[in-house]
Amino acid sequence: MEDNNALFVGLDVSKDRHAVAVAESGRNGEVRYLGEISSDNASVGRLVRNFARLRFCYEAGPTGYGLKREIETLGHECAVIAPSLIPHKPGDRIKNKPPGCREACPLVPCRRTDEIWTPDAAHEAMRDLIRAREAAVKDRTRKRQEIRSFLLRHGKIFPA
Repeated sequence: MEDNNALFVGLDVSKDRHAVAVAESGRNGEVRYLGEISSDNASVGRLVRNFARLRFCYEAGPTGYGLKREIETLGHECAVIAPSLIPHKPGDRIKNKPPGCREACPLVPCRRTDEIWTPDAAHEAMRDLIRAREAAVKDRTRKRQEIRSFLLRHGKIFPA
């Protein structure tokens, strides 16, 4: 069920700046690129206060879920969308659009659907733990191979 008063906001998130695109509710609602804002909390707060009822989304990336939590504490909905779920037209690699518009505008129609699941803090912590363990195992394997190669170059064979 759609909320006819809602605006859908797509953010192209980076560590320094966020590009902002807005769409009206409804399947055929117009998608407009608003520009860029700074990534600091005060700028995000000003953006959120400028509108009455917003539904935000941004593409998952290295910035994590901090922005999502910040927007939700300001009283609005926010979703983090996996890059694989963002529809792209074949051959849609036009580079003459403004950089933020190229990334933020396709996000907004994705937010119109309510089929987006975002992990809570417990799921995020478990993901971080799993990633850290995988990195440690990979590092151990690489270092073990380096030591074996070193020993082999010096004529020693490690029996394992």
